[in-house]
Amino acid sequence: MFKLIFLGALLFSSWLLSFSDASDIRERRIPDTQQGLRFFVIGDWGKGDTNQRNVAQAMAAEAFIHPIDFIISVGDNFYPKGVKSVKDPQWECSFENVYVDTNLKRDWYTAFGNHDYMGRIRAQLNYHKINPRWKTEKRYDSFTKGIPHSSDSVLVVFIDTNPFDGTLKGLRYNGLGRQNKKAQLVWLNHVLGQSKAKWKIVVGHHPLFTTGYRRGKMLDVRAAFLPVFEKYRVDVYFAGHDHDLQHQKPVGYTHYFVSGAGSEFRGVTTDSSMTKFAVGDFGFMGVQLTSNKLTVSMINSQNKQLYQAEISK
Repeated sequence: MFKLIFLGALLFSSWLLSFSDASDIRERRIPDTQQGLRFFVIGDWGKGDTNQRNVAQAMAAEAFIHPIDFIISVGDNFYPKGVKSVKDPQWECSFENVYVDTNLKRDWYTAFGNHDYMGRIRAQLNYHKINPRWKTEKRYDSFTKGIPHSSDSVLVVFIDTNPFDGTLKGLRYNGLGRQNKKAQLVWLNHVLGQSKAKWKIVVGHHPLFTTGYRRGKMLDVRAAFLPVFEKYRVDVYFAGHDHDLQHQKPVGYTHYFVSGAGSEFRGVTTDSSMTKFAVGDFGFMGVQLTSNKLTVSMINSQNKQLYQAEISK
């Protein structure tokens, strides 16, 4: 039995080092007492193909070195047209059979993308009854978590940006026309305004600022949410929709990250003063949150750290 365990550990170590050299792993190791909360942010992933699996393997390798508390998805969870029911085959081929590593068996909290709205959102809202690690039960929702080794906490808010995107029109987007946008904004103002959390993070599908494929096309979404983010001093907004990895910091309080490269990528531009980093590559983001610092690491499908941002307060 001991030989089998040793062999398994040796094989995993070899697999891990195929994604990242040993020196890189040592440099990125964080002492447990400094770890705080750790989670991944991934978006636009649900294809069940080799690209998605490569990103999932890199996530598993990173989580082996830096154990995570949960995973956030910024939407487009299933391509090309969402899921039809809780028994849709895509649950197996794009979720259950992809994020199988023990280190990824964590709670998933998800936003919804435009491709999800081509299927039945209700199916995704009900999937927690099939697999309890799929936590999302509402189109927009929030939770607060304490930050280890401190008395501080973080508020994480999930919004549904799809009804605010003026480019999404037609019957193929099921239920968008029936949504009450004003009610969601009233709810968002209440949740952000009432929170006593030190850190505030908002998650949605559409980026407010991007230098990717949809540059200049997100003005409707920006007009709806930017004033709210600034009013309540939202620290970070995570989005997807553009299939790349970005950090944008326009004038104002909030940092904007795009993590939409879970299964494909497109090109980006960096000819903007607000662009801190932008790359077209497969990947995800690893986030570490302590009482006084939020660190976002962009990691590609080879488990190489491409960029790291630190936000202190």
